[in-house]
Amino acid sequence: MPISLIDVSPPPDLLEAIYKTKTLTATRLAKRFFGTVDAENAIILFFFTLSRCGIKLKPEIDISVLGIKRVVVVIENLRIRKADVVRNFYKPGLHAITPLVPKGATLSIEGGKLKWDKLEDIAEKYSIRIYPYTKIHRARPLRDLLFPTALRLRADLIRNMYRMLLDDSNDALDKVPMAKSRKPPRMDWIDLEILDMIVQNPCIKIRKIINEYHKRISRKPLRHYSYRLKRLEFAVTGYGVSRIGSLYFNGYAMAFMLRGNNIKSVMRFLRVPITTGLAINEELGLVGVQLITLPKLFFETVQFMHEFADTRGFDVLDVLVWDHKYFLARGPMKKASGEYIPTFRVGPERWLEANVTEIVMDFIKHLRRNDALW
Repeated sequence: MPISLIDVSPPPDLLEAIYKTKTLTATRLAKRFFGTVDAENAIILFFFTLSRCGIKLKPEIDISVLGIKRVVVVIENLRIRKADVVRNFYKPGLHAITPLVPKGATLSIEGGKLKWDKLEDIAEKYSIRIYPYTKIHRARPLRDLLFPTALRLRADLIRNMYRMLLDDSNDALDKVPMAKSRKPPRMDWIDLEILDMIVQNPCIKIRKIINEYHKRISRKPLRHYSYRLKRLEFAVTGYGVSRIGSLYFNGYAMAFMLRGNNIKSVMRFLRVPITTGLAINEELGLVGVQLITLPKLFFETVQFMHEFADTRGFDVLDVLVWDHKYFLARGPMKKASGEYIPTFRVGPERWLEANVTEIVMDFIKHLRRNDALW
């Protein structure tokens, strides 16, 4: 049925509505917002239009309800002279890796249990710090800030965002569209493989999932697929912006590690498009704010973050800088990688027990073997 013949009444701001929806796949989004699965192509067109502007949306999964733990390991005094060599390194449990400027690297490691025994043996030569996080959020920017930034990353736009973040009277930034997650019912490894398909293609149709299942997993019929999708949606907190082209090609990335208890105040960073990630550990009072800025605004950005931290009761623990083009992040854990145990239900016992010390040591050895250290 042509879209023009469907009697639909989508929300006035579809972008804001998708930010806070838990619904997965184009088929279910069409039913949710247009009242009929025949409007799948309208959802696909919406995502395609955003991608033409350089904006990519992805569903955000609450790793804490799935029993996944994550740490960021900062390695200083590591002088990498071949950044491309970093891309060839992989160990089960390694989620992301970044060479720092002017020297150093960060490793993001995840698993059901994380161990870092004997890390002091490595720290004899390299300064190593560990920041554990329980929740990771992508930005859900205001429309009026998102599209001008996607068009071009300009210094005046970034400065305006800094002023807005420091202005407590601007309550538009405090209204973060976020759905609540809760622990899903029983899940199996097929659910996790389906989740991988959806994260790679957020506007995938259910028919495509079934076809991919037969191609990648099994020739047997995919039973109860509708119930499987509903189970996955338990862990979704909405959709976030995973990438903006203008930031990727023109910006420099900076991460600020903060300590304090005013967690609510940093949530407003999710409403500006220069935020690429927000990592939180409420129990330890740790917050990691990852921003994209222009090289010429480096000192202004540092000054802004210190002002924000001072007025909100935070201490700045670390300031990290890297070229965003060399940031390498991997997708969800997969059965083929050995990162989860197919026979276990959802929970910490399902996931790989990652040895942080071993991964860090293997990373340094990899750089040495490839003559990538000064």
